[in-house]
Amino acid sequence: MIKVAVGIYLKDSKVLVVSRKMGGYGFPGGKVDKDERISDALIREVKEETGLDVSAYRLLGTESFDGFRVYYYMMDLENENIYILEDNECFFMDFDEFDVESFHPKNNEFLVLAREMRNKKEMQKA
Repeated sequence: MIKVAVGIYLKDSKVLVVSRKMGGYGFPGGKVDKDERISDALIREVKEETGLDVSAYRLLGTESFDGFRVYYYMMDLENENIYILEDNECFFMDFDEFDVESFHPKNNEFLVLAREMRNKKEMQKA
């Protein structure tokens, strides 16, 4: 089974997303290399796709499908100065602009979880 590490970063009412070569959007992340820790793959892949440095992370959950085991992490970043090292477009998308069909169907559960976490953060600020 191929392991994949994916990071979710929330900023106010937005989430960090990347466009995918095969169409649609997703969270930054990618395959875990042989003998690499999953959290190290998260840090490496986020840096490769966005140029951003992960400063903290927490595992949200995992999901298996089509020969993949995906590890979803909530993450904090050192900075928010996005630059692209791969052929992905990277940007902050407002939750209100989410078109769930533009994301891989297996991401939907974690999109909902990220949105709930964002709402809890907003409630705590009030």
